[in-house]
Amino acid sequence: MDGRPSSLIERHCTIGRRIADARERSGLTQAELASAVFLDRSALTKIENGARS
Repeated sequence: MDGRPSSLIERHCTIGRRIADARERSGLTQAELASAVFLDRSALTKIENGARS
């Protein structure tokens, strides 16, 4: 294996963490941000946790 899967997973976790940090700095809940971008809150949770791209 050439390392791509773990690299990709790390990238998703990093992006998700950046989204969560920005959301928290903005004072938004997951429900508020999810609604603003037309997602279910559960989908946003998965994105922030790096479980979904």
